[in-house]
Amino acid sequence: MKLRYALSLAAALAASVGAGAEEPGGTLAECTKRHSDAAQWATCIRLAQRQASDDMLDAFATTQQRVRALGGVDGELAAALTESQRDFERYVQGQCTFVHAVFSRAGIGDLAALACETDLLLQRTAVLRSFADIGTRK
Repeated sequence: MKLRYALSLAAALAASVGAGAEEPGGTLAECTKRHSDAAQWATCIRLAQRQASDDMLDAFATTQQRVRALGGVDGELAAALTESQRDFERYVQGQCTFVHAVFSRAGIGDLAALACETDLLLQRTAVLRSFADIGTRK
């Protein structure tokens, strides 16, 4: 019963955060679909989170370098980029705290919160990459 509840919550979570994983359903749904037990889910989610975090940090650094290369408007753009990153981190904390609370009833609050963070990191990476060529467009 708890597993069925957790999986139905995973589907709701994926819809609420816009998925974000390579395939529809989000990280939690993907890992629970691919693996049969909670230990494997945890490993899958941790690996996905680590990769998503590395990718987001790389995308942020690339965007930050491009912003600095613009010169004259650098200060305003750099400040806006830094502020947007802080805002993103606060959003992740709030959203994933909520997800943790919801999934705690199914006994997988920590895993669901980590999957939430992963999905949001994937979304942030896509946004940052879309701005990475800033100043190079003609």
